[in-house]
Parts: sequence; structure tokens; C-alpha cells
Amino acid sequence: MSENNEKPNNIFDISIMIAVYILFWITVTVLLPIISIGLKLYSKESKIINDTQHDRLQDS
Repeated sequence: MSENNEKPNNIFDISIMIAVYILFWITVTVLLPIISIGLKLYSKESKIINDTQHDRLQDS
């Protein structure tokens, strides 16, 4: 009788582990590259803004 009670919990635990595994790989393959590209673009944009402000100060 106790074996029957353990099977549904075991299936539930396995399905949770699979869901966590899938969510982890979705995060690694999708979100991290997007964040990386966004940070690179942000640093380039801030560098361009700082360069233009520096050029304006030299022109004055």
C-alpha cells in the first residue's frame, strides 16, 4: 500500500525537476544573451554620449 502512495509523489518530483531544468536552459540560452547584448549597447551609447560632451567642451 505504501508503494502506491510513493509513486504519485515521485512522478510529481520528477516533473518539477524537469520543469526547473527546462527553465534553467531557457534562461541560459535566451535571457543571458539578451542581457549581454543590452549591456554592450548601453556601454557603447554612454561612450558616444560622453565623447560628444567632451567634444563640445573642447569646442568652447
